Amino acid sequence: QIISERIEIALTLTDMVKGLPGLTPPVVREGCRHVFYIWALKVDKNRDEFVSAMQAMGVPLRAGYVDPLYRLPAFKRWARSCPVAERMHDRELVIYENCAWSPTSEQLRLMGEAFKRAVDKSPAMG
Repeated sequence: QIISERIEIALTLTDMVKGLPGLTPPVVREGCRHVFYIWALKVDKNRDEFVSAMQAMGVPLRAGYVDPLYRLPAFKRWARSCPVAERMHDRELVIYENCAWSPTSEQLRLMGEAFKRAVDKSPAMG
């Protein structure tokens, strides 16, 4: 039941941001199932500005996730360049901790409005 609710929330969030300029929601490949412990969103430009705007409207989004493991001292020995992981973490990735929140349908609707307003406020998003 918990996983089913997470999937439903994540798919709703994905539908809300589809087509909004500068935002790329997650894609689940055909034949695959994503349980959405977190819901990740790619922001093309001005990620920190976007996250700040969303947080100001009460939406608990967060920039980045956890540093790539090879950046941690314990894994330094295995460090190598992973430019896509670094770019995503440092500049593009936004997460909604689907494991921590269970929004009502009204709260989801308000989140959808917040996504639109945050994109509209930042002409550089697209």
